[in-house]
Amino acid sequence: MAQVVMGHIPQHPADHVSRPSRRKSHDDYEEEMVAMSFSVVPLLIGEDWLSAKARQALIENRLKDAAELLMEEYGLSRAEASDLLGISARQDGTDKSTD
Repeated sequence: MAQVVMGHIPQHPADHVSRPSRRKSHDDYEEEMVAMSFSVVPLLIGEDWLSAKARQALIENRLKDAAELLMEEYGLSRAEASDLLGISARQDGTDKSTD
């Protein structure tokens, strides 16, 4: 029977076989982040406090329009609205947020 040592779980010897590794590129990390992203859009659509215009923009996947509406209606900064909807805060190459 294998011994467990302070939080160490014994592994199968085959798990320790060295494998050739390559250094991950920026694109690899970006792909992983996309795969791991979490969207609150479905949660927002179901909220009673969300305006009909903002809800419709979210349903139609018009995220930039929805961000603009959230900024106007709820006083969010461009960065806050963009973070909430998972879109870029930059518009025409510059960040126009007024944090």
